[in-house]
Amino acid sequence: SRGKRLSCSPIPLSTPLAREQVTTSAHFVFPGCCFAATQPRGVSRNDCETDRAIELDVAGYSLAAASVARLFLRSWYDLVVKDFKDKVAVITGAASGIGRAMAFRFAQEGMKLVLADIEQPTLDNTASDLEKLGAAVLAVQTNVARLADVETLASRAMNKFGRVDVLCNNAGVGTAPRPCWEQTQADWEWVIGVNLWSVIHGIRTFVPLMIRQDSEGHIVNTASMAGLLGLGNYGPYYATKHAVVSISESLYYELAFRESKLKASVLCPAFVNTRIGESERNRPDRQQVKLPPLEMQFAEAFRNRLQAGIPAEDVAGKVLEAIREEKFYILTHPERKTDFAWRAGNILEEKNPDPKALLNALLNQ
Repeated sequence: SRGKRLSCSPIPLSTPLAREQVTTSAHFVFPGCCFAATQPRGVSRNDCETDRAIELDVAGYSLAAASVARLFLRSWYDLVVKDFKDKVAVITGAASGIGRAMAFRFAQEGMKLVLADIEQPTLDNTASDLEKLGAAVLAVQTNVARLADVETLASRAMNKFGRVDVLCNNAGVGTAPRPCWEQTQADWEWVIGVNLWSVIHGIRTFVPLMIRQDSEGHIVNTASMAGLLGLGNYGPYYATKHAVVSISESLYYELAFRESKLKASVLCPAFVNTRIGESERNRPDRQQVKLPPLEMQFAEAFRNRLQAGIPAEDVAGKVLEAIREEKFYILTHPERKTDFAWRAGNILEEKNPDPKALLNALLNQ
Protein backbone atom coordinates (compact mmCIF):
# COMPACT_ATOMS: atom_id res chain seq x y z
CA SER A 1 0.00 0.00 0.00
CA ARG A 2 1.24 3.51 -0.86
CA GLY A 3 4.02 1.83 -2.80
CA LYS A 4 5.57 0.15 0.24
CA ARG A 5 5.13 -3.41 1.35
CA LEU A 6 6.33 -6.18 3.58
CA SER A 7 7.59 -8.82 1.18
CA CYS A 8 7.90 -12.54 1.79
CA SER A 9 9.08 -15.30 -0.49
CA PRO A 10 10.23 -18.93 -0.27
CA ILE A 11 14.04 -19.03 -0.25
CA PRO A 12 16.67 -21.71 0.31
CA LEU A 13 17.78 -21.95 3.92
CA SER A 14 21.29 -20.98 2.91
CA THR A 15 20.31 -17.74 1.16
CA PRO A 16 21.55 -14.73 3.16
CA LEU A 17 19.46 -11.58 3.50
CA ALA A 18 21.27 -8.41 2.45
CA ARG A 19 21.80 -6.34 5.60
CA GLU A 20 21.43 -3.06 3.72
CA GLN A 21 18.03 -4.08 2.35
CA VAL A 22 16.17 -4.80 5.54
CA THR A 23 15.78 -3.59 9.08
CA THR A 24 14.12 -6.69 10.48
CA SER A 25 13.69 -10.21 9.22
CA ALA A 26 12.40 -13.58 10.30
CA HIS A 27 12.44 -17.12 8.96
CA PHE A 28 9.64 -19.65 9.24
CA VAL A 29 10.31 -23.23 8.25
CA PHE A 30 7.52 -25.35 6.81
CA PRO A 31 7.64 -28.70 5.04
CA GLY A 32 9.39 -28.09 1.77
CA CYS A 33 10.29 -24.45 2.11
CA CYS A 34 11.51 -21.64 4.34
CA PHE A 35 9.59 -18.38 4.34
CA ALA A 36 11.66 -15.29 5.02
CA ALA A 37 9.93 -12.05 5.93
CA THR A 38 11.74 -8.77 5.42
CA GLN A 39 10.69 -5.28 6.33
CA PRO A 40 12.08 -2.76 3.80
CA ARG A 41 14.31 -0.13 5.40
CA GLY A 42 12.46 3.03 6.34
CA VAL A 43 9.04 1.37 6.35
CA SER A 44 7.15 1.49 9.63
CA ARG A 45 3.97 -0.31 10.54
CA ASN A 46 2.01 2.86 9.83
CA ASP A 47 3.23 2.80 6.23
CA CYS A 48 1.30 -0.30 5.32
CA GLU A 49 -1.85 -2.21 6.01
CA THR A 50 -0.95 -5.55 7.51
CA ASP A 51 -3.69 -7.50 5.73
CA ARG A 52 -2.62 -6.25 2.33
CA ALA A 53 1.12 -5.79 2.88
CA ILE A 54 2.21 -9.38 3.44
CA GLU A 55 2.89 -10.96 0.07
CA LEU A 56 3.90 -14.54 -0.53
CA ASP A 57 5.27 -16.10 -3.68
CA VAL A 58 4.05 -19.60 -3.04
CA ALA A 59 4.26 -21.10 -6.50
CA GLY A 60 4.81 -24.80 -6.13
CA TYR A 61 3.78 -24.88 -2.48
CA SER A 62 0.49 -25.87 -0.92
CA LEU A 63 -2.17 -23.32 -0.12
CA ALA A 64 -2.23 -24.64 3.44
CA ALA A 65 1.47 -23.93 3.88
CA ALA A 66 0.98 -20.43 2.52
CA SER A 67 -1.94 -19.76 4.87
CA VAL A 68 -0.02 -20.94 7.90
CA ALA A 69 2.98 -18.87 6.87
CA ARG A 70 0.81 -15.79 6.46
CA LEU A 71 -0.57 -16.19 9.99
CA PHE A 72 2.92 -16.63 11.44
CA LEU A 73 4.26 -13.66 9.53
CA ARG A 74 1.41 -11.41 10.61
CA SER A 75 2.04 -12.36 14.25
CA TRP A 76 5.74 -11.72 13.78
CA TYR A 77 5.03 -8.35 12.23
CA ASP A 78 2.80 -7.34 15.14
CA LEU A 79 5.52 -8.42 17.58
CA VAL A 80 8.67 -6.96 16.03
CA VAL A 81 7.66 -3.83 14.16
CA LYS A 82 6.75 -1.46 17.00
CA ASP A 83 6.28 2.23 16.48
CA PHE A 84 7.12 4.16 19.66
CA LYS A 85 6.33 7.62 18.32
CA ASP A 86 3.99 9.55 20.63
CA LYS A 87 3.82 6.68 23.13
CA VAL A 88 4.01 7.79 26.75
CA ALA A 89 6.71 6.45 29.08
CA VAL A 90 6.81 6.93 32.85
CA ILE A 91 10.29 6.50 34.33
CA THR A 92 11.14 6.61 38.03
CA GLY A 93 14.68 7.39 39.12
CA ALA A 94 14.81 9.37 35.88
CA ALA A 95 17.08 12.26 36.89
CA SER A 96 20.34 10.36 36.53
CA GLY A 97 21.96 7.05 35.68
CA ILE A 98 19.97 4.36 33.89
CA GLY A 99 16.71 6.28 34.24
CA ARG A 100 18.12 9.36 32.50
CA ALA A 101 19.64 7.20 29.77
CA MET A 102 16.30 5.47 29.16
CA ALA A 103 14.60 8.86 28.91
CA PHE A 104 17.01 10.03 26.21
CA ARG A 105 16.78 6.72 24.32
CA PHE A 106 12.98 6.82 24.41
CA ALA A 107 13.04 10.45 23.27
CA GLN A 108 15.01 9.38 20.21
CA GLU A 109 12.05 7.18 19.33
CA GLY A 110 9.65 10.13 19.60
CA MET A 111 8.12 9.09 22.91
CA LYS A 112 6.53 11.47 25.40
CA LEU A 113 8.15 11.32 28.82
CA VAL A 114 7.02 11.51 32.44
CA LEU A 115 10.10 11.75 34.63
CA ALA A 116 9.99 11.05 38.37
CA ASP A 117 12.79 11.50 40.88
CA ILE A 118 13.26 12.76 44.42
CA GLU A 119 16.31 14.86 43.44
CA GLN A 120 14.60 18.02 42.19
CA PRO A 121 17.54 20.05 40.76
CA THR A 122 18.92 17.09 38.81
CA LEU A 123 15.41 16.18 37.65
CA ASP A 124 14.87 19.71 36.35
CA ASN A 125 18.20 19.63 34.50
CA THR A 126 17.34 16.33 32.83
CA ALA A 127 13.91 17.58 31.80
CA SER A 128 15.45 20.78 30.40
CA ASP A 129 18.05 18.82 28.41
CA LEU A 130 15.32 16.66 26.89
CA GLU A 131 13.08 19.60 26.05
CA LYS A 132 15.99 21.21 24.19
CA LEU A 133 15.96 18.14 21.96
CA GLY A 134 12.27 18.65 21.26
CA ALA A 135 10.88 15.99 23.61
CA ALA A 136 7.53 16.43 25.34
CA VAL A 137 8.37 16.12 29.05
CA LEU A 138 6.57 16.21 32.38
CA ALA A 139 8.87 16.21 35.43
CA VAL A 140 7.35 15.30 38.79
CA GLN A 141 9.33 15.27 42.03
CA THR A 142 8.36 11.94 43.59
CA ASN A 143 9.25 9.93 46.67
CA VAL A 144 8.52 6.53 45.18
CA ALA A 145 8.47 4.91 48.62
CA ARG A 146 5.21 6.75 49.30
CA LEU A 147 2.01 5.48 47.71
CA ALA A 148 0.46 8.97 47.70
CA ASP A 149 3.38 10.32 45.66
CA VAL A 150 3.11 7.53 43.09
CA GLU A 151 -0.65 8.07 42.82
CA THR A 152 -0.01 11.78 42.23
CA LEU A 153 2.54 10.85 39.56
CA ALA A 154 -0.04 8.71 37.76
CA SER A 155 -2.69 11.41 38.01
CA ARG A 156 -0.41 14.07 36.57
CA ALA A 157 0.75 11.75 33.78
CA MET A 158 -2.84 11.01 32.76
CA ASN A 159 -3.85 14.68 33.00
CA LYS A 160 -0.92 15.72 30.83
CA PHE A 161 -0.80 13.00 28.19
CA GLY A 162 -4.02 11.00 28.64
CA ARG A 163 -2.37 7.59 28.70
CA VAL A 164 0.67 5.55 29.79
CA ASP A 165 2.20 3.00 27.43
CA VAL A 166 5.50 2.15 29.11
CA LEU A 167 6.21 2.08 32.86
CA CYS A 168 9.79 1.82 34.08
CA ASN A 169 9.96 1.19 37.83
CA ASN A 170 13.62 2.09 37.93
CA ALA A 171 14.39 3.98 41.15
CA GLY A 172 16.94 2.27 43.39
CA VAL A 173 19.32 2.90 46.29
CA GLY A 174 21.89 1.05 48.36
CA THR A 175 23.53 1.43 51.75
CA ALA A 176 27.15 1.17 52.80
CA PRO A 177 28.39 -2.44 53.14
CA ARG A 178 27.77 -3.88 56.60
CA PRO A 179 26.54 -7.19 58.03
CA CYS A 180 22.77 -7.68 58.15
CA TRP A 181 22.67 -7.29 61.93
CA GLU A 182 24.55 -3.99 61.76
CA GLN A 183 22.26 -2.49 59.13
CA THR A 184 19.94 -0.29 61.15
CA GLN A 185 16.15 -0.34 61.13
CA ALA A 186 16.33 2.92 59.18
CA ASP A 187 18.72 1.31 56.64
CA TRP A 188 16.33 -1.57 55.98
CA GLU A 189 13.26 0.65 55.79
CA TRP A 190 14.91 3.11 53.37
CA VAL A 191 16.19 0.45 50.95
CA ILE A 192 12.98 -1.58 51.07
CA GLY A 193 10.93 1.57 50.57
CA VAL A 194 12.79 2.79 47.48
CA ASN A 195 13.77 -0.53 45.90
CA LEU A 196 10.74 -2.68 46.64
CA TRP A 197 7.73 -0.66 47.72
CA SER A 198 8.28 1.65 44.75
CA VAL A 199 7.83 -1.29 42.39
CA ILE A 200 4.75 -2.47 44.27
CA HIS A 201 3.27 1.04 44.25
CA GLY A 202 4.05 1.39 40.55
CA ILE A 203 2.41 -1.89 39.61
CA ARG A 204 -0.68 -1.37 41.78
CA THR A 205 -1.15 2.23 40.60
CA PHE A 206 -0.30 2.12 36.89
CA VAL A 207 -1.11 -1.40 35.69
CA PRO A 208 -4.90 -1.08 36.20
CA LEU A 209 -4.81 2.18 34.20
CA MET A 210 -2.81 0.54 31.43
CA ILE A 211 -5.10 -2.50 31.33
CA ARG A 212 -8.16 -0.25 30.95
CA GLN A 213 -6.55 1.37 27.92
CA ASP A 214 -6.88 -2.01 26.17
CA SER A 215 -3.77 -1.39 24.09
CA GLU A 216 -0.23 -2.68 23.91
CA GLY A 217 2.02 -1.59 26.74
CA HIS A 218 5.06 -2.66 28.73
CA ILE A 219 6.27 -2.63 32.33
CA VAL A 220 10.02 -2.75 33.03
CA ASN A 221 11.09 -3.33 36.64
CA THR A 222 14.73 -2.60 37.40
CA ALA A 223 16.25 -5.29 39.59
CA SER A 224 19.95 -6.18 39.33
CA MET A 225 22.26 -9.14 38.93
CA ALA A 226 22.10 -8.89 42.72
CA GLY A 227 18.58 -10.26 42.30
CA LEU A 228 20.01 -13.47 40.86
CA LEU A 229 23.04 -13.86 43.12
CA GLY A 230 23.98 -13.80 46.79
CA LEU A 231 26.63 -11.77 48.61
CA GLY A 232 27.37 -10.67 52.13
CA ASN A 233 27.43 -7.10 53.49
CA TYR A 234 24.71 -5.84 51.15
CA GLY A 235 21.74 -7.66 52.66
CA PRO A 236 19.04 -4.98 52.19
CA TYR A 237 20.02 -4.35 48.57
CA TYR A 238 20.23 -8.01 47.57
CA ALA A 239 17.01 -8.89 49.41
CA THR A 240 15.03 -6.20 47.62
CA LYS A 241 16.45 -7.04 44.21
CA HIS A 242 15.58 -10.73 44.62
CA ALA A 243 12.06 -9.60 45.53
CA VAL A 244 11.82 -7.41 42.42
CA VAL A 245 12.81 -10.35 40.20
CA SER A 246 10.17 -12.54 41.82
CA ILE A 247 7.44 -9.89 41.63
CA SER A 248 8.30 -9.28 37.98
CA GLU A 249 8.00 -12.98 37.22
CA SER A 250 4.62 -13.03 38.97
CA LEU A 251 3.51 -9.99 36.95
CA TYR A 252 4.63 -11.63 33.70
CA TYR A 253 2.64 -14.80 34.43
CA GLU A 254 -0.43 -12.90 35.62
CA LEU A 255 -0.60 -10.75 32.49
CA ALA A 256 -0.18 -13.83 30.32
CA PHE A 257 -2.87 -15.78 32.24
CA ARG A 258 -5.32 -12.98 31.46
CA GLU A 259 -4.18 -12.67 27.84
CA SER A 260 -3.41 -9.02 28.48
CA LYS A 261 -1.92 -6.81 25.81
CA LEU A 262 0.57 -5.66 28.43
CA LYS A 263 3.98 -7.30 28.68
CA ALA A 264 6.62 -7.20 31.41
CA SER A 265 10.40 -7.31 31.71
CA VAL A 266 12.89 -7.38 34.54
CA LEU A 267 16.17 -5.53 34.10
CA CYS A 268 19.16 -7.18 35.80
CA PRO A 269 22.28 -5.11 35.16
CA ALA A 270 25.63 -5.78 36.81
CA PHE A 271 28.10 -2.90 37.12
CA VAL A 272 26.99 0.25 35.30
CA ASN A 273 28.78 3.58 35.48
CA THR A 274 26.21 5.45 37.58
CA ARG A 275 26.02 7.15 40.98
CA ILE A 276 24.24 4.24 42.71
CA GLY A 277 27.22 4.10 45.07
CA GLU A 278 26.38 7.65 46.20
CA SER A 279 22.65 7.07 46.62
CA GLU A 280 22.72 8.09 50.29
CA ARG A 281 23.03 11.66 49.04
CA ASN A 282 19.23 11.60 48.74
CA ARG A 283 18.58 9.92 52.09
CA PRO A 284 16.54 12.04 54.53
CA ASP A 285 18.42 10.80 57.62
CA ARG A 286 21.85 10.64 56.02
CA GLN A 287 24.64 9.76 58.44
CA GLN A 288 28.36 9.26 58.04
CA VAL A 289 29.31 5.66 58.78
CA LYS A 290 32.85 4.61 59.65
CA LEU A 291 33.47 1.19 58.14
CA PRO A 292 35.78 -1.55 59.45
CA PRO A 293 38.70 -2.60 57.20
CA LEU A 294 36.90 -5.50 55.46
CA GLU A 295 33.82 -3.43 54.68
CA MET A 296 36.09 -0.64 53.44
CA GLN A 297 37.56 -3.14 50.98
CA PHE A 298 34.05 -4.04 49.83
CA ALA A 299 33.15 -0.39 49.34
CA GLU A 300 36.34 0.34 47.41
CA ALA A 301 35.91 -2.73 45.20
CA PHE A 302 32.35 -1.76 44.31
CA ARG A 303 33.34 1.84 43.67
CA ASN A 304 36.04 0.70 41.25
CA ARG A 305 33.68 -1.73 39.51
CA LEU A 306 31.07 0.99 39.04
CA GLN A 307 33.61 3.41 37.59
CA ALA A 308 34.70 0.72 35.12
CA GLY A 309 31.11 -0.29 34.40
CA ILE A 310 29.33 -0.10 31.08
CA PRO A 311 27.67 3.19 30.10
CA ALA A 312 24.06 3.65 31.16
CA GLU A 313 23.26 4.36 27.51
CA ASP A 314 24.12 0.74 26.64
CA VAL A 315 21.60 -0.45 29.22
CA ALA A 316 18.94 1.89 27.85
CA GLY A 317 19.45 0.46 24.39
CA LYS A 318 18.96 -3.06 25.71
CA VAL A 319 15.77 -2.00 27.49
CA LEU A 320 14.29 -0.57 24.30
CA GLU A 321 15.28 -3.71 22.41
CA ALA A 322 13.63 -5.88 25.06
CA ILE A 323 10.41 -3.89 24.87
CA ARG A 324 10.43 -4.19 21.10
CA GLU A 325 11.03 -7.95 21.23
CA GLU A 326 8.86 -8.56 24.30
CA LYS A 327 11.84 -10.10 26.08
CA PHE A 328 11.42 -10.75 29.80
CA TYR A 329 14.91 -11.16 31.27
CA ILE A 330 17.22 -8.26 30.38
CA LEU A 331 20.77 -9.27 31.27
CA THR A 332 23.19 -6.52 30.33
CA HIS A 333 26.37 -8.40 31.25
CA PRO A 334 26.44 -11.85 29.57
CA GLU A 335 29.74 -12.65 31.27
CA ARG A 336 28.01 -12.61 34.67
CA LYS A 337 25.77 -15.50 33.72
CA THR A 338 28.49 -17.85 34.96
CA ASP A 339 28.06 -16.37 38.45
CA PHE A 340 24.38 -17.24 38.37
CA ALA A 341 25.14 -20.71 37.02
CA TRP A 342 27.63 -21.25 39.88
CA ARG A 343 25.02 -20.25 42.47
CA ALA A 344 22.30 -22.33 40.83
CA GLY A 345 24.67 -25.29 40.71
CA ASN A 346 25.31 -25.01 44.43
CA ILE A 347 21.58 -24.99 45.08
CA LEU A 348 20.84 -27.95 42.83
CA GLU A 349 23.72 -29.95 44.32
CA GLU A 350 22.84 -28.76 47.85
CA LYS A 351 26.36 -27.44 48.30
CA ASN A 352 27.18 -24.76 50.83
CA PRO A 353 28.21 -21.37 49.41
CA ASP A 354 31.97 -20.78 49.32
CA PRO A 355 32.65 -17.47 51.13
CA LYS A 356 36.40 -17.55 50.52
CA ALA A 357 36.05 -18.03 46.76
CA LEU A 358 33.44 -15.31 46.55
CA LEU A 359 35.49 -12.89 48.63
CA ASN A 360 38.57 -13.57 46.54
CA ALA A 361 36.65 -13.05 43.30
CA LEU A 362 35.13 -9.79 44.55
CA LEU A 363 38.26 -8.21 45.97
CA ASN A 364 40.91 -9.49 43.57
CA GLN A 365 39.32 -9.55 40.11
